[in-house]
Amino acid sequence: MNQKTIIKLIELYCYVYDIYDSRLAYSVQLFSNNCLPKFTDEEIITIYLLATLQKQYTKKAVYKYAVNHLIEYFPNMPSYQAFNNRLNNLHEAFRELTCILTSIFTNKFSSIIENIVDLFR
Repeated sequence: MNQKTIIKLIELYCYVYDIYDSRLAYSVQLFSNNCLPKFTDEEIITIYLLATLQKQYTKKAVYKYAVNHLIEYFPNMPSYQAFNNRLNNLHEAFRELTCILTSIFTNKFSSIIENIVDLFR
């Protein structure tokens, strides 16, 4: 993996870790009595987002990408079945993450869009 992708991975993980703790954890129901899993929800979300950025759009493709390119950074990668089950259980976290990101981008770019519109008036 090239240096740029490694930096992107680290930044993405840090962002997901922070947002998970502050907002996403409340929308995820625990389906296990194991509150300290070896492979965390934050890791699953990070892998899914990074793989999607690498144009891996199916769960199977995401998992293959992770095994082939990210295993060094996520050594406790579970089996495909376990990964898929955990990913499915995080659907509410992804819904909340989508709302958060939409809000951030709307706020961040709304002034830029207004300025562009003003240029054409």
